[in-house]
Amino acid sequence: MNFLVVDDESIIRKNFIKRIQALSLGHSMILEAKNGYDALEIMQEETIHIALIDINMPFFDGLSLISKIREINTEVKIIIISGYENFDYAKRAIEYGVTAYLLKPIDREEFNEVMTKTYQEVDLKEVDSTFKGTVVATLRKNVENPDFNLSVLSKELNLSPNYLSKRVKETFNQSFVDLLRELRIDKAKKLLEQMADGKKIYEVAQQTGFKNQYYFSQVFKQEVGLSPKQYYLKVHFTK
Repeated sequence: MNFLVVDDESIIRKNFIKRIQALSLGHSMILEAKNGYDALEIMQEETIHIALIDINMPFFDGLSLISKIREINTEVKIIIISGYENFDYAKRAIEYGVTAYLLKPIDREEFNEVMTKTYQEVDLKEVDSTFKGTVVATLRKNVENPDFNLSVLSKELNLSPNYLSKRVKETFNQSFVDLLRELRIDKAKKLLEQMADGKKIYEVAQQTGFKNQYYFSQVFKQEVGLSPKQYYLKVHFTK
């Protein structure tokens, strides 16, 4: 995970870096910038997950920098450091999706709590992203297999069926069955869009894991609003 510490005073930057290192937050790279220009250059070259930014800096003030950062990276977690309490600044910071607004002198326990919690949020999101990609890739690889089910997937991923079912629901906001059906119908639509003359609907059903053409047509119409044949005609003959 990559951190970026942005402050125009070297001593303060080094102090924040030491504080972050002391937290032992896994394998992390900590970069530093002395002003907004340097920070933006780093943001363009590196994937930054958490940025610690002083509100008062030369060239760009903290909020102007955050605005520019959001044009580059909408996902980075931003923690603002400020030497004074300003309601307007805090309000604008919230509008930019800032994670936390810490006031100097910064309480060590508060700093540690904010940094640790933010790290855990990013780490969990990365784990979820990896899980999501693995599940989708595995389903697409097996989309033609009519016997592919949650049990088969759980064996491939070495996870219990109950845990996997719950995890899929939490990650995709839909059940395993609904997710697999969605991927099958998406592939069926692509096959129908590319289907050459002479190819049969039952062949599309077979290539998308449906055991028979009737059930395929039924499910396809429920999801798309058209039968496979109607969809094919619409795509190929409607101008």
